Amino acid sequence: MQSTPEADSTAAVPDATAVSQQQQEQQQRDAEVEEYTEVMEAVEVVVPRQAPMQVLQTYSSAASTFLTTERVGQGISVGVIALLLTTLGIAIMNAYNKANTPRAKRAQLVDRNLQLVEGLNEYLPSKRSGLTQQKAQSLRNRAGCTPVEAFRKYLWYMLRERKFDQAAVDDMAHLKAMLSLTDAETAEAIRERAQRVYDKYGTLMLNTEGMTLEGVQRKSTCKNLLRKLLYLTESATLLPQRDAAAGSSEAEAAVVDLRKIFGATEQDLSDLRIVNLALEEVDLESAMDLPAAPDAAAAAESSPPASLPPSPPGESRPPSA
Repeated sequence: MQSTPEADSTAAVPDATAVSQQQQEQQQRDAEVEEYTEVMEAVEVVVPRQAPMQVLQTYSSAASTFLTTERVGQGISVGVIALLLTTLGIAIMNAYNKANTPRAKRAQLVDRNLQLVEGLNEYLPSKRSGLTQQKAQSLRNRAGCTPVEAFRKYLWYMLRERKFDQAAVDDMAHLKAMLSLTDAETAEAIRERAQRVYDKYGTLMLNTEGMTLEGVQRKSTCKNLLRKLLYLTESATLLPQRDAAAGSSEAEAAVVDLRKIFGATEQDLSDLRIVNLALEEVDLESAMDLPAAPDAAAAAESSPPASLPPSPPGESRPPSA
């Protein structure tokens, strides 16, 4: 059976319609894909900038709600706070205990003494006039000591480490004036220093026969320190001489009785008295049982010797303030 032209024409119409529909559907899908792509591009630009912050805020809000409202969360919060406070308290207590041990306190005292001596050495003796009352008070305050203590500490440094000449005596007299010390307070400082020298070196002994080398050195050091202290107590520029027999309390307070402190006689003091510094030099370093050093002299300042245990035989102890 043969097809007619009319039948072929009728069959071609449905094929064209199907092709057209397919094209429309394809165009529609392309449009949807393009629209989806544009949306995704917009999301890719905005979401990465906002999502992390939003997530963080969400988690933070949820955690805060859990820790403040839920019973379990409240227990965790209290436990964490208690742990932090306990840890902080233990750290503070350990630091306090460490800073208040006898060794730590002595180290702090040594540092303050060094600071005081070094500060005064900037002016004495070369720039003596530059040491005013304000500067002396500032140095004393930084060292945390009273005027009498400041005088006594520098006196110990001067006795051990400086050449004992007229300049040294004049420096002590100037320091007394800048610290506004009275005669009684100056005598108190010298008396305390003499007592500590006695506590360390013992009674004055001019005859050292039969003693060990260490004993001879200790007594020689004691003798030289006593000679210097005796000269200072009899120096009119430092302690104006008064008659203690007059009976006034002021006169008695300004007198330093070295005979009583060292167990010496008047003849002993007469033999040791320095008559003229210009004609006689006292070399202390060669007689010291400890090596001389500026830092060591200042470090020697510490609590009163009565609080220290006795030294083992044959062993020397650093001198105290």
